Amino acid sequence: MSESWFYHISPAGKLSHVATVDAALAAAKDGGSVWLHYCQTTKEELSNLIDALGLHTLAIEDCFDENEIPTIEDFPRNTFIHSTALTIQIKNFRSAKSICLSAIEALEDELDAVEGAMLADASSFNPAELIR
Repeated sequence: MSESWFYHISPAGKLSHVATVDAALAAAKDGGSVWLHYCQTTKEELSNLIDALGLHTLAIEDCFDENEIPTIEDFPRNTFIHSTALTIQIKNFRSAKSICLSAIEALEDELDAVEGAMLADASSFNPAELIR
């Protein structure tokens, strides 16, 4: 069963639950940001985000690929985080923000190391080793 949660995060860091994606995006026009959380969603639900957030269509396709590794994609107006295994319970936005940033930094460090190894010796690079 599909479940979705939508939040507006004020410039001061206050997390407010809102009823719809449109309500979250409208609130963000006055400042702050949004967190859109989807669980077991449909392709149609996520496809609505392509225009609203300026996502590439492949970002949505990847959400339904069982072999896709977790990704963090930085678009001009948003950051798209996809993971089939990442679970964060948001009780305090500041704590959740810290957890997300720590996870992002750890992934960036790991990706930098992999990129360096690949550039140093492309013939020994094995993409299958990145899958967890």
